[in-house]
Amino acid sequence: MKKMKSTLTFLVLLTFGLLASTILDIMALHDIANDYVSRDLFSDQEVSLPADLPEWTSCSLEWGAIQFSIIFQLVLTLLVIVGLIRILRIKNLG
Repeated sequence: MKKMKSTLTFLVLLTFGLLASTILDIMALHDIANDYVSRDLFSDQEVSLPADLPEWTSCSLEWGAIQFSIIFQLVLTLLVIVGLIRILRIKNLG
């Protein structure tokens, strides 16, 4: 029973990590939506852009955060699945 309780506590913490990561994704995507300048989009619309756009228009930090977050969420989700399987096994043995 103690093993199941500690596994459940661990799963709750992982779920809060998933929630925090999702909130950070929303924040990064909101920033990208407001700041990102795609040269391809503007060239399709036949709008000329200056040769050097400010660095912040590429949103490289935000894109990096999204890429890290996707990997982080995948790992946490797999850990939650493994934890739930362990609980099911403990429940069936008990």
